[in-house]
Amino acid sequence: MLNIMEPKTYPNSNSRNVRFDIIMPLHMMESVYVLRAIDSILNQSHRKWRLTIVESQKSFEANDGEWAAFVELLDDSRLYHCTENRKGISAARNHAADKERSDFIAFLDGDDSWESDYLQNMAFAIAASEPNIVMWWSRLGKPLVLKSQMTGKEQVKILEYSPYEGLELFSPAYYYYYFMVHPAYPSSVIVRRDAFQAIGGFDEEMLRCEDQDLVMRLLHPENGQGHAQFVDVLCVYREPSRDDHKIAAEGKDWVQELVDRYPWPVAWDKPEDLMDDVWEDMLEHIYNTRHKNFTLQG
Repeated sequence: MLNIMEPKTYPNSNSRNVRFDIIMPLHMMESVYVLRAIDSILNQSHRKWRLTIVESQKSFEANDGEWAAFVELLDDSRLYHCTENRKGISAARNHAADKERSDFIAFLDGDDSWESDYLQNMAFAIAASEPNIVMWWSRLGKPLVLKSQMTGKEQVKILEYSPYEGLELFSPAYYYYYFMVHPAYPSSVIVRRDAFQAIGGFDEEMLRCEDQDLVMRLLHPENGQGHAQFVDVLCVYREPSRDDHKIAAEGKDWVQELVDRYPWPVAWDKPEDLMDDVWEDMLEHIYNTRHKNFTLQG
């Protein structure tokens, strides 16, 4: 049942026609992270992209417009900087999405980064996908520098976040249920613009967990826009989440808000096209990992 695509096995895919709009939200982030993120985009082997950096007004004022000036200094027509005065990351991302018109939207948080072949891998996968695929996501990890106590030599190891165990139990039509306990990280997600627009983009009432809410609405088995495709490459590097990099949110349990919006499935929710044993295996996996509760680890 597993539907995994390894993009490098599709050399004849017409990936050259795939264009990306990249959205990078910034809020009070240190220069070392932002420079690394922007550099990882500039070094992409797939060249058909545009980057919109959307910065909170508070961040813009705190750093005296540093990133707006940096974009102007680069003098690259593919880069655009804007500020967002409304409340929350959802509003910021929607504001950035409205600035461009390419068919595919990629997300990169300002403290994450991509390997140079990330967009090329995703473009291969997109070009080889069926029209009903509206979202693609990949593996991601964090580079760790390990120093030998014996020799003093350093070696880089990749610690993978969320290895997506049990994915083989789910077909793309029902990844909706899988994402209840194995969330996709935004920096490893690409969506079709028309599907994104059809659901109204990010819900601006969601001040946290907005990315998981977007995924659930895109893939909802009854009123979603289509299916997701897993691209089996690890070329996204993620920094652990930090509250000071996020726009302040009111005191609310946002994970519980997701649980209320998207209730856990039960035996009698079985879709008509699934065999009983397949549904039972899916439910068993979901309930065995239910403690994750939509949670993005780290």
